[in-house]
Amino acid sequence: MFRILRDNSGNFQGYRFLVVVLLPALVIYPFVSHFRFSFSDSVGARLFWKKECPEPLERWDLVEILPDPNDPFIPKPGRFGRPFCLIKRIGCLPGEIVERVGLHFWCRAPEMKYDLGLTKLKSRKGEPLTPYTYGDGDTKRFMVPDGSYFVIGNLTPHSYDSRYFGPVEKERIKACFNAIF
Repeated sequence: MFRILRDNSGNFQGYRFLVVVLLPALVIYPFVSHFRFSFSDSVGARLFWKKECPEPLERWDLVEILPDPNDPFIPKPGRFGRPFCLIKRIGCLPGEIVERVGLHFWCRAPEMKYDLGLTKLKSRKGEPLTPYTYGDGDTKRFMVPDGSYFVIGNLTPHSYDSRYFGPVEKERIKACFNAIF
């Protein structure tokens, strides 16, 4: 490295390294590290800006979740070893009732009933999918446990979210975002 910092006559040229490499990196990194890009539009946007998570989290907040690493529908970590995360919206809060009638999910909150969308029985690749199951019969209800959230993407059955893998513990929420585009 010190050889790079000297010019052909042997004079120290560290300021060039500072100006060309270090200074831009120090300025750009904090800015770039707050962006996230999603390859799917499952929450209606593809570009997000990281922000402080509000306390407590509220319905429709955008959150990044770390899914179960053993979930067969989640890609394995990439070559840099960073685990695959999902960006979803909070659809149902702790203590609220999630209800499934057939393949349709609802959130029963104190003030009203929210539509959480439909599920499907096969993935786009034709693999069997199972909607999150709890209880007996065609109508199934459960209360979102304390410290957990029921997260959703868009309301189409194509979004892989809590309608398939169930509630997500707060510890698995890694960041909060604002949608940009």
